Amino acid sequence: MSSSSSSDAHKHCLSGSIHSGEPKGRFEEDIAGFRTYVATPSVLARKDKAIVYLADLFGLDLPNPKLLSDAYAEESGLTVYAPDFMEGNPVPTDAFTVGGFDLQGWFASHSHEKVYGFCTEFIAGLKEKYKLTGVAVVSFCWSGWFAVELASRPDIIDGAAIAHPSRVKVPEQIETICKPTLWICAEKDHDLTTVKRKTAQEVLEKNGVPNKFVDFPGTMHGFAVRGSDSDKESREKAKDEVVKFFRELYHL
Repeated sequence: MSSSSSSDAHKHCLSGSIHSGEPKGRFEEDIAGFRTYVATPSVLARKDKAIVYLADLFGLDLPNPKLLSDAYAEESGLTVYAPDFMEGNPVPTDAFTVGGFDLQGWFASHSHEKVYGFCTEFIAGLKEKYKLTGVAVVSFCWSGWFAVELASRPDIIDGAAIAHPSRVKVPEQIETICKPTLWICAEKDHDLTTVKRKTAQEVLEKNGVPNKFVDFPGTMHGFAVRGSDSDKESREKAKDEVVKFFRELYHL
């Protein structure tokens, strides 16, 4: 694929809106080796379970992931941990409006292999530090690849909520999933196309793995975390589906 066609294919990865609101959580400088945003509920339902928020390629600089983490925590009753895996180099927010960002170069410096290692290291350290017996993850776009891989291992996470994932190989990676998954699907998606979405669900059903696919008409890739005001209703419904998934997973 040429650089121009690759850029066109991933243009929605670099688009979106900055959401308004004041995050209520806090940053801890070192949890399992990573700076981490921590969102705690006003009423803790279970202290032995937690949610790990895997940010998209804009990292934690935007208010969006922090506001979502706050909402997940408050409405699920679980503590949410959002680690910073960007090594000081997230995609800059001006990519929303300024063209020419070298996304392929960014992918190369944040390889799947390296960041997946961060994921497993963080989750293992988090479990040890807080004596957790279970962790589930929520992911968006770029980080969806890591959620799929984590859900393909028997002993790392309990389940994964995956919103409009990028660069997931269908059906190859789907065949190995063994944990419950929730899929938040945009109508217009350059990566998880309608055909791939159908194939993914068929594979999970064939393999007897618990799954739920929720379609959001009129939305584009990225809507659940970077959607505009016109996506507000769909964003809210997507958030509710994620909260419901976690509450059902942990019988809350």
